[in-house]
Amino acid sequence: MNRFPCPHRGTRTLGRFVLMLIALFALGCGSDRFESIRDASPLPRSTPEELGIAPSAGEAVVANPIPALELEPHPYLNNGGDSRIHNDHYNSAAYNRSGPVGPSLDIATHQLGGLTGVCAMMTILENGYIVGSCFISEDLQQGVTVMLTMFDNENLNIVAERNLGFRPFVQSSAGGAYFSLDKDENMFLGPATNRLEQYHIEVNDGVPEFVRDFSKEIPGLEPALEVTDPMLQDTVIDWEGRHWFMTTDGRVGYYDREADEIKVRDLGEDL
Repeated sequence: MNRFPCPHRGTRTLGRFVLMLIALFALGCGSDRFESIRDASPLPRSTPEELGIAPSAGEAVVANPIPALELEPHPYLNNGGDSRIHNDHYNSAAYNRSGPVGPSLDIATHQLGGLTGVCAMMTILENGYIVGSCFISEDLQQGVTVMLTMFDNENLNIVAERNLGFRPFVQSSAGGAYFSLDKDENMFLGPATNRLEQYHIEVNDGVPEFVRDFSKEIPGLEPALEVTDPMLQDTVIDWEGRHWFMTTDGRVGYYDREADEIKVRDLGEDL
């Protein structure tokens, strides 16, 4: 049992995934590749002529880098630029790595759901594979399923996934869209079950899987079943290792792992 079959860091470029469309530029870890459990289903595309617009061709971008943003390393979060939804523990949204320049770009897509398939936050692991917390829905009446999903960065095939439960169909990021990636590549998040949970990836017989490290109930916060129910909005780890959270109805708190206790304060203000 191990976490990954290839310990080196592959070449990585900016990969952020919005509304099912995923631009793919990261390189993998060589010959050791995980088997797909579900192949990518590319988004349907139309030609410029079919859309009634004139075709166009761009040019390669001339690289003009600016000095990297230097941030003090976080003692618990991933410091490689993939710890949070906005890149880092400062939420700077500034990336210290190059983006695509062209001219010949290969773009891969994967349509996750018939109605909704959104991975608001994606992170690139040390071995090049991609992990996202995704909202997937096939039918409005059935709500949304929150899925931790591991993508092959070469073709967007799914190589591992874990169902984190039901989520009401609400147009927001609450209920599991955001997570924090710590320095050991553990994923800390709060799905619509309204429990604080942490997962890591283990590889058994060449097959990766999400393994849950803990699942903690927040006092006074029931699972979200209706669109009006409060949900966990976000989770983050502070500089002392405490696991913080906030809810859509104005509660904030943290989980102290050493003491195995949760502290909550209700601020009385909805988000």
